Amino acid sequence: MGCASSDNIIVGSEIVIVNSSLQRRFNVEVNEQLVGTLRSGANRAVQVPNGRNSIWVGYRIARSSGGLSSRRDAQDWFLVTDFNNERVVVEAFDNSWGDVRLRVVSRTALHQPPPGDPLQAAAIASAFNTLDQLIPNGSRIAIVDIAHGNESSVFAQDHLTLLLVNSQRYAVVDRQSLDVVRAEQGFQLTGEVSDATAVSIGHFLGADVVIVGNIAGNGPERRLQLRAISVRTAQILAMALEAI
Repeated sequence: MGCASSDNIIVGSEIVIVNSSLQRRFNVEVNEQLVGTLRSGANRAVQVPNGRNSIWVGYRIARSSGGLSSRRDAQDWFLVTDFNNERVVVEAFDNSWGDVRLRVVSRTALHQPPPGDPLQAAAIASAFNTLDQLIPNGSRIAIVDIAHGNESSVFAQDHLTLLLVNSQRYAVVDRQSLDVVRAEQGFQLTGEVSDATAVSIGHFLGADVVIVGNIAGNGPERRLQLRAISVRTAQILAMALEAI
């Protein structure tokens, strides 16, 4: 996933696998690790480290002897490509023989957030450390909103996302998926998002934990507050409050 420090933030990459025509549900493996399934008309986003990554979409069939499960022997179902701080959209589709094929349809650079004030970065890192101690390992996390309405909230959300991803302890919902759910479900997010609304959004995203917060005050009194909330129980798992 890359690494993060206060001096240099290295952003990993993201694969978005789109099922354009396949009618069955298929397994998706990235770097020989099962990351889920892909149904018709759906897509799956996976964060990966920069460098060479392999993608496989297919299903498993029984061998003729012994009935053991085995990956189908079709090397052209694999796609191996290099990633460098980018979002790569890969299409999975049927060819004329009904076999799965993969092809890259777009590549978009992912830019790291602006440097911002070092004190802001330090405050966000401290808030992350507080949350990181109390959020269960392996949780799927959605950062729903950090209210403020200016570049400070954007920086806080982007920096926190990087810290969560680069910790390699969590699966982080990408912002595109969050925007899609907001639009499809008609969530109107103005001002600070309520915990109940955040939990509802997390439910639609399939998240285990949602993070909401705000930046309040001015000058030396400005504070960043973050809350990590369980989608299953709606209980606050952790809170962080830092001068920013």
